[in-house]
Amino acid sequence: MRTDRSRKALHLCSSLAIATGLLAGASSARAQSFQGTATVVAGSATVNTAPSTTTVNVSGNAVINWAPTDTATGGGPIDFQPVGTTATFTSFTDFAVLNRILPTDPSRAVQFNGTVISQIQQTTTFPGGTVFFYSPGGVILGPTAVFNVGNLGLTSASPVFNASTGEFDTGNVVTFSAANPGTLVDIQPGAQINALQEGSYVAAFAPAIRQNGTVTVNGQAAYVAGEAGTITFSPDGLFDIQVSVGTDGVGGGPGPGNAIRHGGTTTGPASSGAGDNHRIYMVA
Repeated sequence: MRTDRSRKALHLCSSLAIATGLLAGASSARAQSFQGTATVVAGSATVNTAPSTTTVNVSGNAVINWAPTDTATGGGPIDFQPVGTTATFTSFTDFAVLNRILPTDPSRAVQFNGTVISQIQQTTTFPGGTVFFYSPGGVILGPTAVFNVGNLGLTSASPVFNASTGEFDTGNVVTFSAANPGTLVDIQPGAQINALQEGSYVAAFAPAIRQNGTVTVNGQAAYVAGEAGTITFSPDGLFDIQVSVGTDGVGGGPGPGNAIRHGGTTTGPASSGAGDNHRIYMVA
């Protein structure tokens, strides 16, 4: 799973609405990027917030539980990352962090509308690290979402992790436990995922996958529709994908049989030679 190399403007508001928000202290809704309270439950990480930003400093491995500030039950997706904000995951060495976004209503999906960066800071700063996002109601990348990362995982099936070390990729294997049927990973038109370091990957695992955005990866892309399974992220790009519990795919469109719908673009540099396999996997 590891690799060694591993907007638009906000909608205008009336001046009266702005004044009312300031008087009510509602500016906290945009006080940070990720709209939730973070608790590090395994491994080592610190979370810092500032206006429109969230910065997560990771040391090795970490698992973070996020409790969204939107605690309503029912309704549409949670705006977990508003447009115009930036969240950055950073370390001085390679790292892996699992973000478990746990809404009060677990049936509600979480939506990203801002920019997510994962980077390694050495002599120069470059994209790196591994960042996973899990939420039981599904994960949506909205039209303004931009991810500039090392490796990325999006899932509605909770990855199994070591509560002591924070590892969820032991032996480069990620085990996805049972997802709620009908949940999906939805990459909407306009959303961008860039994983441009050599050997990077982008993976989506859920009962249904919609990919209508633009994914550019200098390595592998894996779209896996299932309710449970495992992916072995082999460094040579020849992934081992096993779906242990299948799906009817109803979250991917009207009626069954829509487990994976790909209407966007998945692309990237060609393989540079032997042992450098660049592939797109679609498994259901």
